[in-house]
Amino acid sequence: MRRSIVVIDDDEIYKIIIGKMISNSGLFDREYLFTDSREALEFCLNEAVKPDVILLDLNMPHLDGWEFLDKIKDSCPHTYCQTEIYIVTSSIFAKDQERAKTYEGVKGFISKPITKELLEKIAFGNSIDPEN
Repeated sequence: MRRSIVVIDDDEIYKIIIGKMISNSGLFDREYLFTDSREALEFCLNEAVKPDVILLDLNMPHLDGWEFLDKIKDSCPHTYCQTEIYIVTSSIFAKDQERAKTYEGVKGFISKPITKELLEKIAFGNSIDPEN
């Protein structure tokens, strides 16, 4: 099963690394990488684009991860419900993990860096234990 993945993270270096990891894995047939969360939101709300997976950073300028989640949930509930969203962040705050659980569309909370093994779990739609 090959699918599409959207990565939203304002760190250019992380975006390059995760992009190479995704490409080399062969697990996804389409990848879309964004450092601007507003552009990513516009892309995800586009009728023609329905990403299968979103890897979302929380701490970003202009539109943070929480605002992104709220906007996609309110503006396009179909995409929100049918897309597997994983928060991938450097945040170590337990309150962020707890808040993530209040979003039914969020399938997992991952502390950076993401590993090949976690990427494989994501590709196959497995839930991610917050301890990872």
